Parts: sequence; structure tokens; C-alpha cells
Amino acid sequence: MNESPRRRLAAHCLSALLGLAAVPLLAQEDIRLPDIGSSAGAVLSRQDEQEYAKELMRQLRQYQLVVEDPLLVEYLDTLAYRLVEASDRPSTEFTFVLLNIPVVNAFATPGGVVAVHTGLILEARSESEVAAVIAHEIAHVTQHHIARRVEGATLDQIPILLGMVGAILAGGASGSGDAAQAAVLGGVALMQQRQINFTRSNEYEADRVGITTLARASFDV
Repeated sequence: MNESPRRRLAAHCLSALLGLAAVPLLAQEDIRLPDIGSSAGAVLSRQDEQEYAKELMRQLRQYQLVVEDPLLVEYLDTLAYRLVEASDRPSTEFTFVLLNIPVVNAFATPGGVVAVHTGLILEARSESEVAAVIAHEIAHVTQHHIARRVEGATLDQIPILLGMVGAILAGGASGSGDAAQAAVLGGVALMQQRQINFTRSNEYEADRVGITTLARASFDV
């Protein structure tokens, strides 16, 4: 069955965002990816972003990264939507997801998906520290930093995440254990963070807007 152009675009953006290491995995499903190297092909409409978010969540669940525990899901949603309501754009659509990855990290993607690693929850010294990270990622979405980045990006400029999935699967297959897996994930997460490379002004803006959101939501700043 032929995929729609929008679905192929969403799949390509997913592949780019989640890394070149994911290509062998995606190839198994025979996904044909169009070229979005030019600005015209990379602009994401609202529908594009929604389809992207849907495909991203499908992929994350397929690789069993999503934490489905009702209490943890409720905790994250309660915390995150408290911040959304205090943001400059409370009507923005978000999907918050907790990923079972023992690395201190969080990231935002097109379509308003904000993913929080379990490592952040476990290592944070207070709820306000977790809230600060989430508020920063919310700001990237509400200030349209993600869409701007995708518009001007080429395949090798977008961060790696599914490479991390590949590392998880490879580690599980080899029986390397949690410690080795965590080490691999740590290295991949650092690479991901370096490759995000938002402009300095966007990072400053996300910090500024995030801090304002924290204060409005009555968290420690």
C-alpha cells in the first residue's frame, strides 16, 4: 500500500530526528524517505507536525521505551500541564511521555512531544529541578524553535535518538547487562545533546521563557 506524501514526510522527519543509526531498522519496514534537504521540503504544517508526533509515539512504543505505569504517567502529566497552563501559550497541544532510559535528559520534537527520561526523575534533587527542565522544553515548542530548526536542517544536522534504541536492542541481544547499557546510552545521549545545536539565542530564550513559566507555576526558580 502506498503511503501518503505527508506520512512519508513524517517518517523522514522521524528518521532524521531519531538518527542515521535508525535507518537499518526503518529499512526493515521498507519506508521510502523523501529528500527534505531544501527549505521548501522541510517546512512542517500543523498537520505534518501532528502526524510526526503520532509516528514518533508509535516508534517509541514499538521499541518498548515508553513507561506506561499509570501513577508515573499521572505524575508527569500533572507536573507538565501545570507548567503548560502557566506558559505564554497554554492552548498549545502537547504530549508528554516518560521514557525508560537511565540518562538525565529530556527533549522536545515537532508536534509538541516532550519526552522525559526516567534518569532525570531519579537523579533530580527536587521536583522544581524536574519542572525547570520540562519548562525549558515547553518553551522550545511554544517559541517555535523546533519548527525553525527543522525548516533549515539537513539530515546530518538533526539529533540522534533511535541510535539509542539500536544500542538498547543490541545490548539486550548480547546480554551485556544494565551497566554496559547505561554507559552506551550515556554516550549516545551526549552525542544527541551536542547535535541538537539550537542557536544560542534560542537557548537563551528557552531559559528566559522557562524561568518565567516556573515562577508563574509557583515552582522554585
